[in-house]
Amino acid sequence: MVENLPLFHLRIPMNGVPATGSHPFPPTCFPKPYIYRQVDPITQKKAPKRLWRVYIVACADRTLYTGITNDLHRRLAEHNHGPLGAKYTRSRRPVRLVYCEEAPDRSTAAKREYFIKNLTLADKTTLIETAGAIMNENSACPGEK
Repeated sequence: MVENLPLFHLRIPMNGVPATGSHPFPPTCFPKPYIYRQVDPITQKKAPKRLWRVYIVACADRTLYTGITNDLHRRLAEHNHGPLGAKYTRSRRPVRLVYCEEAPDRSTAAKREYFIKNLTLADKTTLIETAGAIMNENSACPGEK
């Protein structure tokens, strides 16, 4: 029976209030859940944080699309094959990666994406050519394994 158990044995649901009786601490006393990075079971080391990337893809109709992601290969597959690709690229398949650069966090990547999206087509083409980043869709972003 639940009533006969000491208070610390009660199963407490997510809202912090047990099914029977009252709880001595309000729900605000409980720490917020923390998502831990995955740990490699062999080396016992945390997986490295994924870098954010700003990328430009060339669509089949010769237009350019700029976006950000922390998993470039997954995002390119989504643009080319999945329903999760951007609405803009879904009707302009196939797309191929033509430019990629790394950013330390999402905020920096989003700011850079905004800057690139406001460039003219000539400026974007110059950016792609000067970076020497004409790539096929299977090649990695510089620094990516």
